[in-house]
Amino acid sequence: MKKGLFLILFALLVVTVQAADFSVTATPVKNYVLTTDIAKYNITITNLKPSADHFSLEPLQDLRFVAQSVPTYIIPSGIDISGHNSSSFILLLNPSDTLADGTYTLALAVHSEKEDATIKTALQIHLGEHESMYEPDVIVEPNIPEKIDPRQISALKIALKNQNIISYDNLSIEIIGDVIHTSTITTLNARESKTINIPIDLPKDSKPRTETVRIKVSGKNTVFLDKEFTLNILAYSEPFEKNESIQKKFLKTIREINLTNPANAKETKEFRLETTARERLFTSTTPPAKVVREEDKQYYVWAVTLDPKETITITITKSYRLFTFLVITLIIGLIYYYLTRSPLVIRKEVVKVHYDKDAVVSGVVRMYLRNRTGKAVHNVKIIERLPSMFLVDKHAFKNTLEPTKIFSTHNGPVMEYHLKTVDPHEDRIITYGFKTKLNVVGEHTIPATKMTFKDHQGYKFVVSSNALIVGKKESSKN
Repeated sequence: MKKGLFLILFALLVVTVQAADFSVTATPVKNYVLTTDIAKYNITITNLKPSADHFSLEPLQDLRFVAQSVPTYIIPSGIDISGHNSSSFILLLNPSDTLADGTYTLALAVHSEKEDATIKTALQIHLGEHESMYEPDVIVEPNIPEKIDPRQISALKIALKNQNIISYDNLSIEIIGDVIHTSTITTLNARESKTINIPIDLPKDSKPRTETVRIKVSGKNTVFLDKEFTLNILAYSEPFEKNESIQKKFLKTIREINLTNPANAKETKEFRLETTARERLFTSTTPPAKVVREEDKQYYVWAVTLDPKETITITITKSYRLFTFLVITLIIGLIYYYLTRSPLVIRKEVVKVHYDKDAVVSGVVRMYLRNRTGKAVHNVKIIERLPSMFLVDKHAFKNTLEPTKIFSTHNGPVMEYHLKTVDPHEDRIITYGFKTKLNVVGEHTIPATKMTFKDHQGYKFVVSSNALIVGKKESSKN
């Protein structure tokens, strides 16, 4: 297609005029000139006759142009051409410097001496600037951003400056690289200056790095710039994105917090949640958190490190199940205790001890019996045992309940008390005295008192009191 257009254009420019016996062809070599320049045509004269002929050039009628030939003799003397042959020469046309820009048509007259015939050929000369006078010349100055933030659209600016009158309808700009690969077509008029903005819209998660891009600007089969440049992609920081969900179960709440790093670089940030001392008793965290106290508040604190787009799940579990279980167990235990505890309790103490030097001679023991329920207890039997070295002081039962029975065993004397009824919430005090068979030095143990009875439902109880130690220092033995 391009070749066909070129042939048509060439045919229009080449002017051939033919007479019966010769022809003249005028081919422009340079017909776009300034007034300070010289136009140039290639002239070919063809002798169509079998015999030789002499051809001469008549003077130009337009005196504003001065004609010269190469070789120089042709204009004043003419040229001889043999039969059926051609001859070519260069015709130089020098315009007057007073001429205005425009298109001028000159008539070139070639005369055949033998035929006495003249052929006139039209020569067009274009005065003024024309693209054909210049080579493509465009200055390209790229303006590359020093740093590119992937969160924002940056602009790569390319300044174009046309140095002459050549116009460009399809000036190609190509940006070739891994992070940006684009191309655009623009126009650039004669001596025009303009700036092309090429947006750099990178994915937000582009990793920080230095990339190389190649910028190529070309037009009219000429490359004006083909060079590599560097782009620096910044690392940026943003707050972690938080996504939270809560699951509620029986006496248990599971709170899951998903933290995602939206930045394009690895980040370590502190994440904290406010808590209280009471909540911490029932709360566990995964991963484990550090507890920080600031002023009057407490916080769970995690140091979270995430790669770009990485997510971590923090789980806070608040469970009252164990606490509730312990409370229920305690309540059940208390209920069981109160349901099964003995209605009667008994304890005793040494209220008086007589010594002979460091030896125990005699003493008084007091027993305290109490009904701690609102119901009477019947047929209560109390058995009190003394050590083998002790005797019951029968003269000490004044103003107190006397034993129903006193008898001796190889382990020591035994006293039995039989109580027909102990009224609700009744307190009774039973006192007895003891003597030693010999003056005894040291400590002696009075065993725990045994008390047996049945409650109103017929359940049998065996209750023991505390034991007593009699000696240098009297005390109860629990």
